Amino acid sequence: MAIVAITALSHLADIGFQTSKNERRLQASFTVIPILIDGEGSYSGEYNPTDVAELIDRHGSGTMRYLRDNIMLYYQGGWQDDQFHDQGTLVWTDGRKYVGGFDNGQFHRHGHLTWSNGAEYVGDWVDGQQQGQGTMTYDASGNVYYEGAWHGNERHGRGKYRWSSGEVYDGEWVDGKRRGQGTMTYAPSGDVYVGQWQNNQRHGRGIYRESDGSAYDGEWLYGEKQGSGKHIFPDKSYWEGQLKEGKKGRMDEFPKSRRKMED
Repeated sequence: MAIVAITALSHLADIGFQTSKNERRLQASFTVIPILIDGEGSYSGEYNPTDVAELIDRHGSGTMRYLRDNIMLYYQGGWQDDQFHDQGTLVWTDGRKYVGGFDNGQFHRHGHLTWSNGAEYVGDWVDGQQQGQGTMTYDASGNVYYEGAWHGNERHGRGKYRWSSGEVYDGEWVDGKRRGQGTMTYAPSGDVYVGQWQNNQRHGRGIYRESDGSAYDGEWLYGEKQGSGKHIFPDKSYWEGQLKEGKKGRMDEFPKSRRKMED
């Protein structure tokens, strides 16, 4: 079993761990203890003895190799009361890697998690969940990202999201959806909406400005213009009134005979 543990430790450099001569010397003096988790595993590091000879309390600094859901994991860092604690590095053989804080075995405080497809999250964690301020990049290109507030692994609070198309939303989020006050810049048109949102749709009061100079300032219902509003046209004429259900409110639906001119 000691040979298996030594082999696991020698593999750490291959998956991104850096060990100094002093650390390797300390590892050689540690007691290597096999820890069975989902079938197999090994631990090399500091621990507190317990009253039960077969049990240990990993505490201090140590390295662990174990299998979970048919994926091998390697951990190097701090321990407290037999749990990952303080600063550490956790590497999965499927390409994921986390470097940062731990508490009671969970990602906690600030940390950096990367995936094999190039996605990454850098920011705050609470009890294993993205919570606080952080930036999530969703692919290797870096063109799709969110930076802002998180709660329970969801975009929640104030934040900015960019799509691969170039569209950008900067505003409020609730449970991963656009809700509250926000600004959406559309691509490639350059149109801009500033106003209220609900369930990822324009909803409430807002103004939509088109690149040709026309605009709509008024009420919205689930993504459609509905209620009181004002249409401003490129020639500075405008129409103001009530939009009823079913009327889309396109600019060309209002003949000039019904428009007024801006002063």
